[in-house]
Amino acid sequence: MRIGLISWEYPPDTALGGIATYTSELAHGLSALGHQVVVLARALQREELVQDGPVLVYRLLPWGDPSPWPILWRLNRVWEGHRLAVLRKLLTVVHKHRLEVLEAPEIRAEALGYCFWPARVPLVVKLHTPSRLLDELAGRKPDLRRQLEYRLESLQLRRASLVTSCSAALVERCRGWLPRPESITVVPNPIRLPEPRAAAEPLPDEVVFVGRLEWRKGVQLLAEVVPQVLARHPHTRFRLLGPDSAFAGGPSLANYLLERLPPDARSAVELAGALPREAVLSCLARRPIGLFPSLWENFPYACLEAMAHGCAVVASRRGGMAEMLVPGRSGALVEPEPSALAGALCGLLADPARRRQVGDAARRRVQERFSAPAVARASVAVYARAIAAHRGRR
Repeated sequence: MRIGLISWEYPPDTALGGIATYTSELAHGLSALGHQVVVLARALQREELVQDGPVLVYRLLPWGDPSPWPILWRLNRVWEGHRLAVLRKLLTVVHKHRLEVLEAPEIRAEALGYCFWPARVPLVVKLHTPSRLLDELAGRKPDLRRQLEYRLESLQLRRASLVTSCSAALVERCRGWLPRPESITVVPNPIRLPEPRAAAEPLPDEVVFVGRLEWRKGVQLLAEVVPQVLARHPHTRFRLLGPDSAFAGGPSLANYLLERLPPDARSAVELAGALPREAVLSCLARRPIGLFPSLWENFPYACLEAMAHGCAVVASRRGGMAEMLVPGRSGALVEPEPSALAGALCGLLADPARRRQVGDAARRRVQERFSAPAVARASVAVYARAIAAHRGRR
């Protein structure tokens, strides 16, 4: 099958978050099964065509970008430059590579222009987290520009041949305003498994959080979790791997956390900031306990990567992580509440043998359900349905 993936985010240039990881993992998973994959991604400096192993990547600059012009640069906030660049390139790339199907994320509605092209190939839209839900989770009131973005994303969903979602929890959370939620197919995020570390290595007394320090990810709960864990396991260290962010009550969530930690607990917490992905994966390879206390999540790669490295995980049951873990076997699912999180962490710290068993089970679960080949095969089945439905309509 000849497949086109459309994604603003694609490593290394625009490795901004989970969509970048998803697109790369899926592209290589599809290629490993023998499919031809072409990616259209955002360029930062110049347009170019690059080869990422077997994957062909077109890097695009916005078309008609007004940024360099002194009078027009303010239009950059509303100008459809990237969507227009995607449309112009698709009109040539689809024909040149004889693509049979396209996939794009819902956010930013990147493929919206192509949805109205008469002689188009079918488009599958993947739900990651729509802009409307991101603003709702962050407690942001949308301005007119943001409300327009909601409408464009919704229009792209309506015009798509098929819609998939990374988790059933995401569909349920957005059910009230998604078009045809009952027809959405759940296809989880894929991941390539790393090589396992030697089983004899001792497990560190370390708890790791990976991700942006955001209120919705439950980072503020650590102000109560850390002292409770240190009272029972005083040698435990907490590492937070991710950039700081502002929140509704102030400019820095990292400062908010530190100010609320007891003075004798602050030395047990390391705020590492944003790190290269290789450094994060190297940390996970030591098999610390992964802590993901989000107030709500879709299907986060941070948790998936921790499981793939054989880490025992303590995760919030609110959202898609409940679909990743088997409670009590491949991780602990708890309410995002300090005492529940601390109790689950202490249980794992007190029993290294059980902790190792849970981590091994987490890795097996990823291999069976979320490995790149398994998810790529599920994606191909969706693409085949989209192609068949498209031909039927024509």
